Amino acid sequence: MGFDNLDDMDDDHMRDLYDVLGVLPENLKWFGPNGKRINPYAEKHDDAEEQAEDKEPFMNVPLEVLFERNKPDDIDAEEAAVVTTLIRHILKYDPSERPSAEELLKEKWLEDA
Repeated sequence: MGFDNLDDMDDDHMRDLYDVLGVLPENLKWFGPNGKRINPYAEKHDDAEEQAEDKEPFMNVPLEVLFERNKPDDIDAEEAAVVTTLIRHILKYDPSERPSAEELLKEKWLEDA
């Protein structure tokens, strides 16, 4: 997959994050870390072409499905749920909501590893 410019690549990365990790928090949708609007000239929705043609937007596979497809054989469904919950907790969009290394080391799944 080639990219015409870095903006296209950034957009694709954001779509991948959305598809795998879920909805972006409202404060990250239209504003950068400095609080300024990322692109004040952009429309709020850039999928107008898909909407006009009644196309489904491209979607990636959710984290849980990716993990299920790629997990080791010795991980059962219950453990897979624990692992994907932990991964989602680690990959929170807002860094202040992510666990510290100390908190992670106290996670039962990591203690048992």
